[in-house]
Amino acid sequence: MSKERSSTTSYIVFAATAITCILFALTIFSVVMPNRITWMMDRPQASSYAYHIDGLFGLVTYLVGFWFILSEIVLFYFIFKYRRKTPEQKAEYVSGEEPHEKQWISVPHILVIICDVVLVVATIFVWYKVKQTLPPTKPENVIKVIGQQWAWTFQYPGPDKVLDTDDDIYCVDELHLKVDTVYHFKLSSTDVLHSFSIPAFRIKQDSVPGRTITGWFEPTISGEQQVEGWLTTAGTFAGKKLKAAEKSGDPKLISDAKNAMKLINSGEIPKTVATGYVMKSFGVYDANEDDILSTEELHEMGGYDIQCAEICGIGHGLMKGRLYVHSEKEYDKWLTSITGQAGTQVSETERLEESSSVALSNVRPE
Repeated sequence: MSKERSSTTSYIVFAATAITCILFALTIFSVVMPNRITWMMDRPQASSYAYHIDGLFGLVTYLVGFWFILSEIVLFYFIFKYRRKTPEQKAEYVSGEEPHEKQWISVPHILVIICDVVLVVATIFVWYKVKQTLPPTKPENVIKVIGQQWAWTFQYPGPDKVLDTDDDIYCVDELHLKVDTVYHFKLSSTDVLHSFSIPAFRIKQDSVPGRTITGWFEPTISGEQQVEGWLTTAGTFAGKKLKAAEKSGDPKLISDAKNAMKLINSGEIPKTVATGYVMKSFGVYDANEDDILSTEELHEMGGYDIQCAEICGIGHGLMKGRLYVHSEKEYDKWLTSITGQAGTQVSETERLEESSSVALSNVRPE
């Protein structure tokens, strides 16, 4: 290939690549990203910054995926096009010193660097929002999170709304929060390195012995909202099944569909009209295996997992907790039931000596 032809071809290819990359990015940002549900296998974006973290994952996935696919296409195309066609054919030595040859390296390199800059800027934006910013909140919304082998202990301000006083409330492996409320947490460890992780919030923070690390989150989806959404989805599906049954005229199908609608109206979901996450959850939450998720089981499903994301010993796999996000009314009911109980105020020593499998204050609102 002549120098002039090589130079012209390279500019055309690079221009087409740049335009394709720009169109690809615009499509992702305008169509795919706003309409995505979640990147984390049915886990909702349950905190105020979960959307930004998912967006960063999406940006990295699509940009890196674009260049990966493009480079593999070019690689296999060249392997096929420039293969040895006859035994007598000799390889051509290319020094790579000519300007028209260097363009095939330098221009793609510049395009990749531009994409890297975009990723760095997006990463700094999300990092600053999540890690460097601490939104203001009220003193009663400051909690302590203590990791220990192998349990999470949560310390709330008591009726005086001040942390580290005699009326503080302690819960083991169970955290209750109000929806749309900014919380500050003070994370620490009493023994080894742990990692405080709430996948639905898109938060993971190491807890280091001897250090107190401050962070924040703002729950945006309550358990009640999740249950309401599941019931609405199930009701829509059941309605479609009822119409199809009436159209077919099959008495059994009509009866089954009507029974499903009746259960949904009473706050339960039968397996016959379950979809998505609800369908997957039957094996976990359907305690009596009657193929019906009761109101109580749905509310338990409405909680979020709390995990330790750092191997911390033989019981690491058992170090899990549960997070419940309530409306303000339901949260006040839970708090009243806790503060009205005897024995919820315990000393630091007594708290750490409790079994990790038992919550000191585990009453939930009805």
